[in-house]
Amino acid sequence: MQIKKKTHYTMKVLIHLALHSKQSDQLLDIKNVSDELDIAYEHTRKIVQDLVKLDVIKSVRGRNGGIKLAQDTTDIHIYDLILAIEEVKMEDFKHDCANCNMPADCKFRHMLKEQYKAFYKSFEGTYLSDIM
Repeated sequence: MQIKKKTHYTMKVLIHLALHSKQSDQLLDIKNVSDELDIAYEHTRKIVQDLVKLDVIKSVRGRNGGIKLAQDTTDIHIYDLILAIEEVKMEDFKHDCANCNMPADCKFRHMLKEQYKAFYKSFEGTYLSDIM
């Protein structure tokens, strides 16, 4: 079971912003963040856009603009964030045998669904401050 590359990059951006916020309250330039994390600028820009929509980071436009965390690291719940980024709903899991022609009561299918649930649930109770 894996998280999407986008989720991985999102976590890298968040950790980077969190570490920076411990040192300074200044805004960071998106281009500099993408360069420092070795993530393509377009990926970083889309990640920032999604995190702004989720009210996790604040973005200021203009010459002296940039990004920073909009919330304290103890308020950013990793479980909710990962579910939002992965676009996962706990009641609707997709698994490797989604196109399988086995009967609906297949035990393997049920086992996979439970494993996916357990994987995502393992992030419950974890905040950004816990993984910095």
